[in-house]
Amino acid sequence: MSKRGVWALALHGGAGPLSKKSYTDEEAHMADLLREGGKRLESGEAAMDVAVAMVEALEDSGYHIAGKGASPNRNGQYELDAAVMNGSNRKAGA
Repeated sequence: MSKRGVWALALHGGAGPLSKKSYTDEEAHMADLLREGGKRLESGEAAMDVAVAMVEALEDSGYHIAGKGASPNRNGQYELDAAVMNGSNRKAGA
């Protein structure tokens, strides 16, 4: 158990896998992020900071549909909303 308490980290790269497609690179990237996020949480970094960093890494990687899980607009751009919520103080931002 961590000296800082019990924690868990779950990441989701998107839904709707294509049959017969290998997701080896995507899975390796996700495993790397889970290890990195775990180390950051274990060291005592704020969970909110770790969560935001993991989402940014998912979106920036190009491996996952995180950040582009909708159909693009007429200009080929994705227009999505995102939000972050902190249960301990009930603050939220988008």
